[in-house]
Amino acid sequence: MTQIDSEIPLPPKQTGREKHPFRSLDIGQSFVIPGTDYYAQARARQHACVYGKKLGRKFATRLVDGGVRIWRVE
Repeated sequence: MTQIDSEIPLPPKQTGREKHPFRSLDIGQSFVIPGTDYYAQARARQHACVYGKKLGRKFATRLVDGGVRIWRVE
């Protein structure tokens, strides 16, 4: 049976540990997320959409050799 604990404090969220540089992109800049399978493409597009909404920016994604390239467009 699993042990249940009480009074264990929740550690604070770790900030500044983003895996991809969405925040630091200027318009016209881009980066590649490696992976050519369907799931890697879907994850990259999902990340671009989520960060775009979160940061008030727009990103475009395209499949390129070796991965998915993400551009900041607005």
